[in-house]
Amino acid sequence: MEKQAEIELTKAWRGDVYDAIVVGSGYSGSVAACRMSIVGVKVRLLEKSRRWKAQDFLTDSWEIRRCLFLWLLLLLKQTTKNKCLITEKT
Repeated sequence: MEKQAEIELTKAWRGDVYDAIVVGSGYSGSVAACRMSIVGVKVRLLEKSRRWKAQDFLTDSWEIRRCLFLWLLLLLKQTTKNKCLITEKT
């Protein structure tokens, strides 16, 4: 049986009252939390995955382009590696 996720209770969480709690910060959860917060709903967003730090995100446009270029090279390498070559026997 898989171990249950442990919830870290921070000071902001203890005793606060929220109008809505969104579980998961995937695309739908992020959009829902954002839209509710824009109209004034007090939202708590819970996420189980790893904690991201500011330095984990790309900020320089040249760094973003370099990473995209490297990702495309890796993708091309994978697609050519898995390509089946069909040869006809004569």
